Formats: sequence, C-alpha cells, structure tokens
Amino acid sequence: MSTPQTAPAPTRSWLVTVATIPAVALGLVATAVLTVVLSWIGLVIGLVATVALGAWAASRAAADPTQNVLAGLGARPADPDAHARLVNLVEGLSVSGGIATPTLHVVEDTGANLMVLGVDDHHAHLVVTTGLLEHLERIELEGVLARAVTQIRRGDLAASTTAVEVLTGSGAGAALLAKPVAGVLAGRLERAVSPDDDVLLDRDAVTLTRYPPGLCAALRKLDAVSTQVHHPVGATAALWLADPTGNASDSARPPLADRADALELL
Repeated sequence: MSTPQTAPAPTRSWLVTVATIPAVALGLVATAVLTVVLSWIGLVIGLVATVALGAWAASRAAADPTQNVLAGLGARPADPDAHARLVNLVEGLSVSGGIATPTLHVVEDTGANLMVLGVDDHHAHLVVTTGLLEHLERIELEGVLARAVTQIRRGDLAASTTAVEVLTGSGAGAALLAKPVAGVLAGRLERAVSPDDDVLLDRDAVTLTRYPPGLCAALRKLDAVSTQVHHPVGATAALWLADPTGNASDSARPPLADRADALELL
C-alpha cells in the first residue's frame, strides 16, 4: 500500500507576504484618491502611508503569534509538581525525538485533547487539556505526546501558527486587512493539515515509542469521550490532536476509530 502524500505547508515567508498584500492594496487605493484630490502632494502622502502600512502588516505577521493563541485558550504553564507525569514524559520523548523540550501549557477543560504550535521547533508550545490528563493512562498519554513531538519535529509549526494568527486577527484593523486573504490562508492551512496527515503523524509517533497499542488505545478512549474544547478554538482547529469543535461528523479529518484501526494494521 502506498504511503499517502500531503501538500507541503505554506512557508512562513509566504504567509507574511500574503498578509502584507491587502495592506499595500488598501494604501494604493488611498494613494489614488489622494492624488486626485491633492495632486503630487497627495501622491507623496499616499506612497509614504502605503509603505508604512505594508511594513506594519509584515511586522505583525512575522511576530511571534503564540501568545495571542495561548491567551485566547486561557492556557497556563504546566506545574512541574502537579503535572510531573506530563513533564517527565515530554522531556523523555523530546530527547528521543531530537527536539528541544517544548514549553508545556495546561487548559482547564473537560474535553480530552492537545495542540502544538510555535514559531519553530526550538520555540514550540504543547497545550494539553485537563480532560486529556484525567482520562489517559500513562502508556496512552505517552502515545499522544509522542505524536505531538513528531508534529514539532516535522518542522512546519511556524507556517501553521502564523496562518492561524493572521486568520484570527488581533483588533479591528488587523481583521480588516486579513479578511481579503482569509480564504486563501484557510485553504492553504487546511491542505497543510490534511486527513492523510493525521494518519502519517500517528504512524510516525509509534516509531518513536515503538509501541503502537499505546496510541491506538488512546485514540479509542478519546473516541469514547469528548474531544471538544470548550474554549474558543477558531482557526486553531486543524492544529489539535482530534477535532476540538464538537462537530467531528462535519470534519474532513478521519474519525478517531479509523485512525486507531490503521494503527492496528502495523
């Protein structure tokens, strides 16, 4: 059976460029109007404003977007004592996976789920819900955390996280500028995190733990409980281990049961 292929994730520089286009376009329209009204003085004012607006949009898209996403989820840093099992597992898996240990965050939520994001694999953030920690046994938790480490190691976190930030926006001005390209970015993000991608990441994760039954059992358990995150997830939905919206039947991602079945074939 051939290995499914996924579209490459959009690069971070591509996303910064796309985020800048509507700002520059808006500036050029304003420049044209000012030129008609004020002649060459309006042209100069408009061009200066266009450059400034484009630079602002580019700097915003290039900045680290993770804090806005984390704040929106109400995530708090993992406690080394209260979450010792989580911390120990992630540290061990990070060494095995050859990545820097991600910063760990916990969200108070009954839904059993996790998400990874960050500007690069050296500055990654791993977010888990309290529901995930409560429902999974150690070997099951190791399986889903190995998947997160694999996702970080793959190296496309920056582009996906930047796409999320541009799509969600930050303030009315940002939302206005992002709206013309939201459909483009959403399409690229959806293709970057395709249904096949879930299967590939699951398979790669078990090569890290060398124990497919762990992740398989975790996926079946998550299928039996809710993976819905009750905090606003917005455009981050594609970055979670499983559909966090509560509308799994409408999702393009494969059902958890199907993912578990695929692991049992290994």
